[in-house]
Amino acid sequence: MRLPSITLLALLASQAMAIDLQPSDPVADAPARLIISRDSNAPNACDVELYLNEQVVATLGPDQHTSLDVPSGQLSLAVALSPSGYCGGTGPTAAQSLLVTPGETRHFDIVVEPDQVFLSPRLDD
Repeated sequence: MRLPSITLLALLASQAMAIDLQPSDPVADAPARLIISRDSNAPNACDVELYLNEQVVATLGPDQHTSLDVPSGQLSLAVALSPSGYCGGTGPTAAQSLLVTPGETRHFDIVVEPDQVFLSPRLDD
């Protein structure tokens, strides 16, 4: 039996609407991603070191950024002026603790002011 094309299209459309598309659950061991950007309005050209779990993982100059794939769970992030060059930083001050879930992406800005350097969550994602 041959159905008219309008009836066939209606039948296909009704079947398509019945499909329930659900987002897949995150994979338990999938990494999370941290995107760290250095502000371009820094009062100096000193490099900033990024610490992840007390280890230097990146050095960023003004207007640079990095992307890190990290294990999900609790992490420690800190920043400090680089000890190299004329800036002569003394290492990180207080670290920030964060909890990331598998597959999550978080954005942070490194803010450099004349008397301090710190991480700020980016709210405009």
